Amino acid sequence: MSPHPPLRCPACREPLTAEGTPAVCAACGREWGERRGVPDFVFPATDPEDGFPTAAHASVFEREEALHYLSWFRAHLLEQLIRASVDADRPLRILDAGCGTGFMAAWLAKRLPAAAFTLVDLAPEALAFAAERNRVPCYLALGENLPFPDNTFDLVFSLDVYEHLDDDAAAVREAHRVLAPGGAHLVFAPGMMLLWNVGDEVQCHRRRYERDGLRRLLEGAGFTVERVTAMLSTPFPLAVAARVGRRKLLSAERARASALADFWTPPSALNACLKTALLPELWWLRRADLPWGVSLAAVARKKV
Repeated sequence: MSPHPPLRCPACREPLTAEGTPAVCAACGREWGERRGVPDFVFPATDPEDGFPTAAHASVFEREEALHYLSWFRAHLLEQLIRASVDADRPLRILDAGCGTGFMAAWLAKRLPAAAFTLVDLAPEALAFAAERNRVPCYLALGENLPFPDNTFDLVFSLDVYEHLDDDAAAVREAHRVLAPGGAHLVFAPGMMLLWNVGDEVQCHRRRYERDGLRRLLEGAGFTVERVTAMLSTPFPLAVAARVGRRKLLSAERARASALADFWTPPSALNACLKTALLPELWWLRRADLPWGVSLAAVARKKV
């Protein structure tokens, strides 16, 4: 079990001792309870049921467990970027800000045994999955108002998170705040508004990012941006064709059904072929950036 990180009250921003349930802030008197068995630090109050469809969490969970080729690629790329950005052999304090069903932490914990993971998400159903599969601290909280003091973590990663937020800049500033000086922030995000389609609407995206826009977002929060690269370049032509086809050839209802089908794992033989096709891209991304792709990956650092 990873140790619990220090906490601060999201309402008054004073240190918080989370002993028992509800946790009571000695400074402002606010009580912090639980939702679905995990501590609830959502402030200002919002409805965590809004956003990503509840029923889809089970589909995402099953897809990840089956090592869908996209989950497999993202996990391997994230590990590559972590090892290139920090000393992965030391006891890192890692925050998964927007953990979803907790797949990445579960996968990385086997490869970074010295690391202490903390998971945050706004979706109670997804966080319930994460808490069940990871023996690590899990918190329901807004990315724009994290319940941790300044300089708490050595590494923060947010994978396909910022595109869901109305105020993505506030969430990036929070990631910067809770990072220790010299810490790294790793980001995955959907790329190119050219690719916007009903699949983005199904997944409750607010936007897709261009490389320069993602760089400006990170720099605006005070980060030094070390790298912004496209990724998933291998399936890029197929992604363009699929998105254009959905817009041009399918009714709105059929296009939405087609987008929901993306959550399911392909047949095992096809899934294995797609993994193999992505191996050269993983090799290339160890050495250089890619100019285009379905998504973007960024590495940013908090100044010492």
